Amino acid sequence: MKKSTCLEAYKDGFKLLQPLRYVDGDDHTYIKRHTKRVILEIIETVGKVTISFSGGTDSLFTAYCVKELVEEKKLTRDVYELVYFKLDLSNMKHIFMEVQPPSKSEQYVLDYIESYADRVFTLAPTINELLDFWNKEIKGLTHASAYGKYNVVYSYFRNKLDNYCVVSDGLVDYLNLNFGLNSYFQYSLQEENNQIFIYSWDIDVNCALLKTNFTVLDLKSPFHLSQKLWLKNQQYIQCIPETIYGLPKREEYPWMYFDMFKPPEGFLKQIPFLFHHDKSNGFSKISPMYLPNDKCVTSVEQTQEFFNRHS
Repeated sequence: MKKSTCLEAYKDGFKLLQPLRYVDGDDHTYIKRHTKRVILEIIETVGKVTISFSGGTDSLFTAYCVKELVEEKKLTRDVYELVYFKLDLSNMKHIFMEVQPPSKSEQYVLDYIESYADRVFTLAPTINELLDFWNKEIKGLTHASAYGKYNVVYSYFRNKLDNYCVVSDGLVDYLNLNFGLNSYFQYSLQEENNQIFIYSWDIDVNCALLKTNFTVLDLKSPFHLSQKLWLKNQQYIQCIPETIYGLPKREEYPWMYFDMFKPPEGFLKQIPFLFHHDKSNGFSKISPMYLPNDKCVTSVEQTQEFFNRHS
């Protein structure tokens, strides 16, 4: 199934198929309207879906959009389930420092996340199972060296589902990513896998954060962690105030142990995906976006000029 009408996986990044466009900075409902529209279109296209839920602002915003669609009688509860992926490290303890029970603050986050989810999907993969998934699904992709360890494991979880998995990780913010995308989006664009990334569905929702009046707010979370309230968070909260509850979410227990290795000799060469990131806390790099003439995208105006000349 084609996952996007505006993006294709291409070279070391992405090809843009339609011109980018700015969104009216005063239209605070834009992102919610188009997110809800896309959710409906995805379910109409593929049938029942699993909505990936981590408890952060992205997935919480999506959950509330779905909730509103149910209340508006545009969706029924039997066409989706909200699922939290819970990693069990019992089959991988030999490569980690001692795995401690969650702290009180970590347990608070876990309880909060699980209270929203319809289902908690727990898996205890072995390193060999993850390596087999890496070799079969990820290694051959052009962006594999930048994929990121968390994204390999999340994709492994989603690959075990019976339904398509609707994902809203990290809304596209071109102006602050220098017109690039996180490299793991390339995997979600592959037609044969079961991930569907909401914000690559079409150009309207894809450009939801292309606003010129960008501001970043500093704040302190309930956990006293210095954080930035990015444009996407501000847009979420303006539309659905409850998404502010997703701000305290961190790399929840036990996912955080992916940064606490005690690898045996030869392990680095055997399990490459766990180390394919450049000091980015396990997340994937930003990959460039190209026009059909192979030139890198550098501005919204450049894309509009190109597609106007070639229409």
